[in-house]
Amino acid sequence: MSERFQLLNTRHGFTLLEVMLALFIFAIMSVMTTTVMYSVFNARDRTNQQMERLEHLQLAVLLLQRDFKQVVLRPTLDVAGDPQASFDGTATTVRFTRMGYTNPGQRELRSQVQKVEYLLQGDKLIRRTWPHLDSAPKTTPADRVILNSVSKLTLQYVTGKSLKSFWNSRTGFTTGSVRVATRLPSAVKLSLSLPDWGAFTLWLNIKGGHEQKA
Repeated sequence: MSERFQLLNTRHGFTLLEVMLALFIFAIMSVMTTTVMYSVFNARDRTNQQMERLEHLQLAVLLLQRDFKQVVLRPTLDVAGDPQASFDGTATTVRFTRMGYTNPGQRELRSQVQKVEYLLQGDKLIRRTWPHLDSAPKTTPADRVILNSVSKLTLQYVTGKSLKSFWNSRTGFTTGSVRVATRLPSAVKLSLSLPDWGAFTLWLNIKGGHEQKA
């Protein structure tokens, strides 16, 4: 009987030291697993953010390319009834008229030509449009954010082999002693500064862009 009691007594379980050692190992493994999982999820979130950023940039590029390819010479009137150039660009904004403003079934009393402007407001690249070409006193343009987190917008206009910092299809500009009556630039160089991606440059060709000497 005493031998059996001694045998059972030797199988009572783990010692306190063994339990503490097991818990210590378990804690280390938990920390390692948590760190790895956090890194994986964090990397996944960063990847998703970059993919979403790329999608927004691609959509902005497609929209810009579509608008500039359809530029036309069609002057407009402002709210006061004064004529505006069909293409008016500065170093930070550009406004023009474009074809392709679809009107399915001619349900609205408007032209298929649209007045569009691109500008930077804060850190947002804005595409501004007007419901009608010639602005009425209560005409309100619609702003659409096509890209966020933009720190700088710079526009230049291609004429021959040179770049101009402005372009106006009504007033033109002077090159030396020669007056140039501008029509449309052959292309627009659009440069963006993106804090997360750095400098981004887009060349936007204009179909039929040319100039005539006065």
